[in-house]
Amino acid sequence: MSARLTIAVPLLLACASAGPGLHGPVTAAAQERDVTTPEREPAAPPQIRLPALEVTGTRLPSTPLPASSVPAAVDVISGRELRETGATSLQDALRRLPGVTTADQQGNPFQMDLSFRGFQGSSVTGAPQGISVFVDGVRVNEPTVEEINFDLMPLDDIERLELIRGPGAVFGRNTLGGVLNIITKRGAEVREIVPEAEWGSFGRQKYRFRLGGVEGPADYYVAGTFFSEDGWRDASASRVGRLFTRVGLRAGGTDLAVSYQRAQNHIEQAGSLPASELDQHRTRNFTRGDFFEPLMNAVTVNLKQDLDERWALGATGFVRALDAEQFNVNLAGANTRSFTSTATLGGTLEATRQAPLAGRPNRLVAGAEYAYADARVRVFEETAEGARSLESDVRDGIHAAGGWLQDTLEVA
Repeated sequence: MSARLTIAVPLLLACASAGPGLHGPVTAAAQERDVTTPEREPAAPPQIRLPALEVTGTRLPSTPLPASSVPAAVDVISGRELRETGATSLQDALRRLPGVTTADQQGNPFQMDLSFRGFQGSSVTGAPQGISVFVDGVRVNEPTVEEINFDLMPLDDIERLELIRGPGAVFGRNTLGGVLNIITKRGAEVREIVPEAEWGSFGRQKYRFRLGGVEGPADYYVAGTFFSEDGWRDASASRVGRLFTRVGLRAGGTDLAVSYQRAQNHIEQAGSLPASELDQHRTRNFTRGDFFEPLMNAVTVNLKQDLDERWALGATGFVRALDAEQFNVNLAGANTRSFTSTATLGGTLEATRQAPLAGRPNRLVAGAEYAYADARVRVFEETAEGARSLESDVRDGIHAAGGWLQDTLEVA
């Protein structure tokens, strides 16, 4: 009797999960299996192999490095991951990363300040800038005071984004907090024609169309985006229009890509509020009428040429023109309206040698860059009736040149 009870207790528990009415047959079968069949070892969990993580790590994106070879904390975000966040601006997408914060001083999501490691990147003229931003190897900090117009970035056309934290001498001036390195899309093997439409709260509308593909050694990618939103605060609307095209050629050891980008935006700036107003009138705008309206055109040429098994040459050339109008409402004095025109051109040349040194993998990079910018800023005082008087008219030519030598030796 005791033996029966010993066997029945676990079997009744097992049968309870199978359902009523099965106790007799299942008990007998289970007793027989327990005697004749040895216990099986649990199957090993399936192994999942992740793709290799590569980071640019140098000035040009032509020859990326394994992430383990970059002496910095690096976050790599794919274009798909950026889109899955549902963010409308680059800052909104990046603030999901650890250690990254934003501040909405201008009162518009496209002009939020971005900060990490105690340094910031801002669209506000005069703010201390400690972050550098590159798009396909071209520095896009404005040459006047190094401000960053995040609204001009092709958010929907990014293939990969790298956030490299910490000082980076290779990336030039003001790179104190880190670098945002953006690589844009090219045509994929699978040909695509994709129309998109979105609608949401506060009058949000987004229309987008893209097509891309490969024809023999050539590839192409064309995309257009229009975004409109009234904003949740008074007079805080955003109108963003972008056109991005990129054509490329891959043949033998040659990889050539030419891109054209156009952005035309109208961004209303609600500004910040005193703490006393936040709990009662969060939507209030004390400077109704402030806006920023940029028009940007840019052409970039990227070339990578393999010279032999060890040597490769990378080059980038660009031309960029920005015309921006800024209007500020002043309660105590006259309103101001400024017009900024900037034309920038330049190029970067980089040579890479990959060959063992003392039996260990080694990568030597040497490069140089030069850029020239012609900037003109005109500021007018404007009355409520619209009468203008010129307050200042400043024009300057800005030369920037640099060189670098970087070596990466794997010792273990």
